[in-house]
Order: sequence, then structure tokens, then C-alpha cells
Amino acid sequence: VPLASAALLANSIQYPRLLLLIAVISPGLAQAALVPLWAMMIAGLVSAAILGQSSAHAAAHQTTAGFKNPLTLGPALKFGVVFTAVLMLTRTWRFLFGESGQFITSAVGGFIDVDAVLLSLTDFFQKGETPAREAVLGIILAATANAVFKSMLAISSRQPAFYLRLMSGFAVIAITGFAVFFFFGVQAIGMP
Repeated sequence: VPLASAALLANSIQYPRLLLLIAVISPGLAQAALVPLWAMMIAGLVSAAILGQSSAHAAAHQTTAGFKNPLTLGPALKFGVVFTAVLMLTRTWRFLFGESGQFITSAVGGFIDVDAVLLSLTDFFQKGETPAREAVLGIILAATANAVFKSMLAISSRQPAFYLRLMSGFAVIAITGFAVFFFFGVQAIGMP
């Protein structure tokens, strides 16, 4: 399996994982995010299958990355710092710029960590400070910004067969997420 296909498969699992995190904290917001996040997962899986089709030549030139242990203290501390910073920035920008400030923070925060944005937006939704529609749009923006960041990392591999496929798949995922969001909207249970 070419690296682009594997990377798209791995990224596609992000969407049900995000949905599970939301569901643990806020079932109503999970209901609202269900259709767009599942659509993004399906788009990623289909993209991985289609774009993963590669010639032997392209597959032979792809590189592999080393693995690091995710169960160390460093990543946990980093997440705590990032989450606190995103939460603080989101509150500040929302206060200063209203809804658009929250969307800007979601996009900027998504470059760093989608989970921190997701938890901030879920918290705002639970407190009645953010309607479901805004929270779900913020989550899609964060996931899309994260894909842009991953695309920039992929470009640094200098392997066009890899990064062009990956970026194409990410574009399909993002377009699908936004299209489903704007076409179907959101419907949260028992919350704004």
C-alpha cells in the first residue's frame, strides 16, 4: 500500500475518533456532528482507495517515517499547554470578534491540535455559549487546517507521488465535509 493511501486511511480514522470524544462529553453535539464527520471519514476511505492506486515506480520512490512512543510524558504535557492556549485564545477572540473570532481560532488551533479545538468548542456548546452549527463548523475548520498542516509536512518529503496524492485526498475530505455541512446543516438534541 503506498504511503499516501496509508496516510489517508490513518487520517480517515480521525473523524470517528473525534465523534467519539464529542459523544463522551456532549451527546447532543455528537448528534449534530455525526453526518459531516462520517461523510469526511467515508470521503477519506474512498480517496485512499482511489488515490492509493499507484504504479510500482511511484511506490518505489516513497519514503517511510520513523515511529516514536506516544506514551511518554512529553506529549501529554504538550497537549495540556496547547489545550490551555487554544481555550484561552478562543475565549479571547470570541469576546473580541464574536463568531468570526471563534472560527479563526478553530482554524489556527487546528494547525496545532484538533483535539484541543474540539474540546474547547464542546465546552462552549455544553455551556450554551456556542450553537451546534458554529461548534460543528469550527470542528470542520480545525480538521481542515490540520490537513493543510499535514500537507505542508508531506511537501517537505520532496516526493510528489506521495504529497500530491495526499493533498488531493485531503481536498476531497475537506470539500465533502463543508458540502455536507452546508447542504444538510446540523441538528443537535436538546441544545442550541
